Amino acid sequence: MAWPGPLLAAVGVQMRMEFLRRTFWAATRQDLDCFVIDNNGFILISERPQEMGRFLGEVDGALMTQLLSMGVFSRVTMYDYQAMCKPPTHHHSASQPLVSPISALLTATRWLVNELLLLLLEWSAWGSWRGDSGAEAHKHKKQDVLQPCDTTYPVFVHETAIRGANGVVECGSCQK
Repeated sequence: MAWPGPLLAAVGVQMRMEFLRRTFWAATRQDLDCFVIDNNGFILISERPQEMGRFLGEVDGALMTQLLSMGVFSRVTMYDYQAMCKPPTHHHSASQPLVSPISALLTATRWLVNELLLLLLEWSAWGSWRGDSGAEAHKHKKQDVLQPCDTTYPVFVHETAIRGANGVVECGSCQK
């Protein structure tokens, strides 16, 4: 029998979070939307469970914008030099095949020959080698090809010089 340690630890953490959530709401019984967020702007506790774990800017963009302008958070650009991306699609002119009917015929013939070769490989060689009908191989034929790329994305960091945002936060036509 496997030791249920990780399961018990996960249940213990969930029970502590639920206790913290109940205690927080008991202490802040108000008509306001209250959040406990981490130092990167992700919601740890909310009155609505579906908001927990989401970024505050997704749930309440105006509030996050105001916290940024107040200096509570700063935006930092992160660089990922080991990302995998879909290759860029090259959109050729739609009029190019119309210029030459021979070009359109050659393109269609090339496509048909490729499809026939793939069909033969999947149904005969692949199926007999694996001992199945080849239906599974046909299902997995279309896969996205990824290539290495560099990407950037924003990260929000709590400014430790600011102790907290207490009180009313102005956000355009509202107060929070």
